[in-house]
Formats: sequence, structure tokens, C-alpha cells
Amino acid sequence: MCGIAGIIHYSDQPVDTCTLERMTDALTHRGPDDSGVLADGAVGLAHRRLSVIDVHGGHQPMSNRDKTTWVCYNGEIYNHLELRKELQSQGYDFRTQCDTEVLVHLYDSMGPSMLDCLRGMFAFAIYDKRKRKLLLARDRMGQKPLVYATTDGAFIFASELQALRTVPGFSPDIRLQSVHDYLTYQYVPAPHTIFSNALKLPPASYLTLDLDRPDQRPEPKRYWTMPQEECTKPVQFAECARELRMLLQTSVQERLMADVPLGGFLSGGVDSTIISGLMAQTAGRPVNTYTVGFENADYDERSYARKAAVHLGTIHHEQLVDPCHFELVPRLIRHCGEPFADASILPTFFLAQFARQHVTVALSGDGADELFGGYYRYQIVQWMNFLQALPLEFRRLLSSAVSKLLPRGPSERTLSGKLQRVCKAAVVSRDQRYLEIISRITENAKHALYGERFARASFEPSKRYLERQLPAGQTCTTGHTCSMLDLTTYLPNDILTKVDTASMATSLEVRNPFMDHRIVDFACRLPWSFKQQWQHRKRILLYACRDLVPPVIRKRRKMGFGVPLADWFRGKWHDTLKDVLLDPSVKKRGFFNQNLVEQMISDHCTHRTDHSYVLWSLLVFELWCQQFEIRG
Repeated sequence: MCGIAGIIHYSDQPVDTCTLERMTDALTHRGPDDSGVLADGAVGLAHRRLSVIDVHGGHQPMSNRDKTTWVCYNGEIYNHLELRKELQSQGYDFRTQCDTEVLVHLYDSMGPSMLDCLRGMFAFAIYDKRKRKLLLARDRMGQKPLVYATTDGAFIFASELQALRTVPGFSPDIRLQSVHDYLTYQYVPAPHTIFSNALKLPPASYLTLDLDRPDQRPEPKRYWTMPQEECTKPVQFAECARELRMLLQTSVQERLMADVPLGGFLSGGVDSTIISGLMAQTAGRPVNTYTVGFENADYDERSYARKAAVHLGTIHHEQLVDPCHFELVPRLIRHCGEPFADASILPTFFLAQFARQHVTVALSGDGADELFGGYYRYQIVQWMNFLQALPLEFRRLLSSAVSKLLPRGPSERTLSGKLQRVCKAAVVSRDQRYLEIISRITENAKHALYGERFARASFEPSKRYLERQLPAGQTCTTGHTCSMLDLTTYLPNDILTKVDTASMATSLEVRNPFMDHRIVDFACRLPWSFKQQWQHRKRILLYACRDLVPPVIRKRRKMGFGVPLADWFRGKWHDTLKDVLLDPSVKKRGFFNQNLVEQMISDHCTHRTDHSYVLWSLLVFELWCQQFEIRG
């Protein structure tokens, strides 16, 4: 795993190597083992390396023999050995054993169509000196990040936004629509960033920059699209389960490729148990697994992780952590580079930090919930479709009655809190229901919250982002469409971003077997009944791997990897919350109505309502403003 960066001047002005070095200094955590810089006239590439394969031979930027093709690469290509054999049969000569050199020769052989051949997670830049072109590309599911911008006659790119900020002339102007969407989703939806002039390269996309055409704006192109429609042909459940098991075994086996110590995350949930079990079976020996736990029993999964480890025969390691130490929060915000309010990044960081004490690479089970119907919200959407036959006024009366019977101000993670959200979703239109379930704040509430800085701004409703991801004429009204939407939005923008950021902050490489595109292709085509049926979730995954998952894990309720924000804001973090959000500098910046924020803090702390998600989003945003010196 690595960090990459680059500068391309549209004029003949030479690239300043000091600027390149500043960019890589901002990425040191992503690659503490080595660094390299290429300055070739108006083109500059820079790299930070975490050595995983061919530890001594993978220095970057790397070129072909005649130095006409250069690559700067972050990630792992799991099929690099078979690609190497094919390229050798074509006459290409290799000097190293690393997968980076495969990219160089594959580009020389195929150009951008090389992307169709790659299996892995990656973000890379290839500089073609002969054609004077730059190719940027990102893996199919968006596991590895890549951002870019145009500034002062130059095109710049990097693994993280903070590297772009080190370049002279980069404009840190805030994109207010991004703030608007961030409050709804707790992340800034791609392809946008928090900055007006910086963009994220979308997953499964590439971008070509022609150095001789400075007037041409580079536009990303997709090279792969996941299937959107369920299979309509008759298929057998047991036969599909066998095929899924084989795909998973192959994916795990490929991801065990490493020249450094390797282990697995084991939370005690279904997904990580399956991956850890397949690791143990494939390796033919006990593997090291890791989990962290908390004093708060509602968020502690250590007992389940122990039971899973005993069943699988792994060498298990666990650590008790206290994620409420506030000093960690600003550090992680800096690593994110822009506001990102999924609080589970805190325990994810502790898990990565703990595992990194023993291994350099860890496998995780991320992505299975989206692929195989693991979320309760998919069931809720389908069940609530039955309510559509009832008149809207009746639904409103029923929802209001149920809501009044529920306790006021519970945590949103409690059953009562979840039922409150279901009641709100019951009275909106069918095609808006999923957004109501997943959003943290309404459009009206956001507008009421805004301060002077938003006075003259106009916003597109945040729901438009989700609507654009759906095929034409389709609405998010079934479990299948909800999961497909999550695969293209929530998974890359939140889950995979969180895992990459938290793990790279500790210089740990995390690999996700469920993100193999062959598994994604297969899962997307499965009938929805193979994934969810009545109260059963992830049916086919559990059936395919039933020998790996003990009954106590199979039957437990889904917990998630969260933290008790609602309690912290009423206790350990209460003073910090007020000190940060009610500081005079916040009012001077003018983003939010401080009087309303103060009222929200009061309502939350007196248990009148649970504002923890919104308060956390505001707290993260304000700390981000402080970190990056955003002024009023």
C-alpha cells in the first residue's frame, strides 16, 4: 500500500521537486518504507511506499527499460503472476518480482484497455513520455482513493486531499453544496470534494490527460459497470451457493499473497468469521486474527470473536480500548482531508493500530452486507411497501400514534430510536422512503441550521445525488435496488473510505475479499430471495459457508462497529462539544446558526431528543475547519 502524487504543467515550466517532496511528506503514513520522485521537465511523479511484495525491488516511480513509460501506483494486483507470464511470452523482460512492473509492461502492450485485465485494488498514474499523455485509473469498487485538481496552469493529483493542499496556488474555496450533502450522508459524495476545484476520480474509471492539449478538460470514463438487474433465468439455490463458495475461496487465496506478516480482522460477526475461516482453510495452518473491545457492553463484540476464533482454530488476539479519548479525533480528521462523520472510524483505527503491531497486511469482511442483503433497512423498505395501499392520512395518524407511544430522546441505535425513524419514513412517498431511512437530517432542518455564509447560496436537494445513481426510470423501492444503490454510493464513499483512511493512518494494508469484481458480478445477479427472505438476511452467504459460522454467530443480532456518541455527548464529551461548537470563531466563520446549535446541544443533553448524528457532523466539520485554517 502506498501514497501517490503528481504535478503536470501545461507549459514547459519544470516541476519543482521540493513541491513534490512536500506532497509525499503529507502521505508518509501511507508509505513509511520508501519514497521516490521523478521530475521530467513539466511532469512530476512522487511516491511513498509500504513494502508488501518484493520488499527490496519495488522502488517507485518505476519505468520500462527505455524510460518512456513511468508508473506511480498504490494498491495490489492479485493476478500479477499470470499477467507476468503472458507478458513474458510476448517478449517483455522483467527486472523485479513486484506487481508494479506488470503495470508498466501491460500499458506498453495494451494501453488503457489494460484495466479490463486487472484484478485488485488500485489507484495509479502512468506517464507515457512518447505520446505525452498521463493515465489515471482507479479500481472497480473504489477501494483506493485518488483526487485531482487544476490550478495555476497545472494538473495535480494525489492519494489524499492534504497532499493537494501543499501545492502553491491550490484554492481552498469551500463548495457549499458539498457541505449541504455532507450533513445528509455524513460524507461528501463523489465525484465532488469539500473544495470547489478538487474532484475524486470515481470507482471503475480512468482519466487521460493530453499534455499537448491544455485547453481540453479531462473527463473520467468508466471501464466497468456492475450488473443492475437480477437474473431472470431459473437458478438453483444450492448450485449458486457452491459457486459462491468457490469464488470466495479463490478471492481469499489471492489476497494471501504477501512477503510480510499477514492476519485478519475478526469481529465476531458473520462476514469477518467467514473470511477468517477461509484464510485458515486456504493457508493450511492457524492464522492470526485481531479484535478490539470496549467497556460498554452494547458495543463490545469480544466474546463473539473469541467463540468464532475457537471454532475456526485461529491464533486470536484481542485488546481493550477506550475510543472516547478525544485527542484521536483531530488526528483522524486530518487523515480524512475533508469532513467525514462516520464515527465508526474511531474503533476501526484502534483495530488497525492493534493489528499493525503484529502484521503489515490484514483481510476484512467489508462489503458483504451490501452484496448479500445484510442490512435491516432493506427489509424495512420491502415491508413498508405493503403500507402503500393505506391512505396517506391514515398512515400519518398511525405513525403519529406509534411515535407518541415511544420514549422520547432515545439513542438512534436503540429499538425505540429505530422505530422513530421508521415512523417518519412511513409518511413519505414510496420513492423517497429509502432516503428518509438513511439520512441524518431533513432538508428543512439543514436550511434552518445555516448561518450567514449560506445566505445567498442555493442548493440542489441532497436526494438528487441518489437519484442520479439509479438507472433511468428506476426508484429505490425494493431491497435489490437499495442494495445496488449502496454498492455505488455508501460502500465506496463511506465504508471503503473509512477502512482505507483508518488503516493507512497506521500504515496497515487492508484487503477485502468480498470486493473481488467476480464476486460482485455474481452477487448482483442473484435473485433477491437468495439474499433476504422474510426475517432471514444473507441467506446464500450463510448457507455457502455454514461450516465456518458457528450457530452462536449465525443467530446473533447485527451490531455494527459503532461508538456511543449519544452517551458521550451527555457525559465525557459534553464540555468539549460545547467548547468547540460554541466558540466565537465558529460564529465568525458563519456556516451555522450558533443559537440553534446551542439549542440542539441542550435538547440532546436533557434527553429531549437524540441529536448525536447531527452534532457529531457539526463537530467534525468545525474541527476540520480548525485543522485546515478555514476562515470566515
